[in-house]
Amino acid sequence: MDRAFCFPASAPQLPDDIDPHPYDVAMEVLMLAPQAQVSMYQWKDPVERIPMAVRHVRSFLQANRPG
Repeated sequence: MDRAFCFPASAPQLPDDIDPHPYDVAMEVLMLAPQAQVSMYQWKDPVERIPMAVRHVRSFLQANRPG
């Protein structure tokens, strides 16, 4: 993916560190996309963090709903 593709991104990011989505790449994308928001790292573990990550994504989507 071209780095310029990331610039207009405006979405919440849930960083992970698995082979298809390495943490370093997620952080680089966030640095290239000034409109993006990042949620906590290790958002899936412990499982008690999942509802907080979901709330973050939902509030972002509600605040950025078109129209």
